Amino acid sequence: MKIFLTILFFITTLNFLGKSIDEEEGLYKIEYIMATCFMSALLFLIYYL
Repeated sequence: MKIFLTILFFITTLNFLGKSIDEEEGLYKIEYIMATCFMSALLFLIYYL
């Protein structure tokens, strides 16, 4: 289960960062914050469940 969540974590991270780089600078910051929060939540799920 941890392996699956880790793979999902990296795919989602790359997807968020890929979208962010293509957008305008204002949207980049919002997407980056969303991605950071989402990554933190996933890391919490991976290591504490």
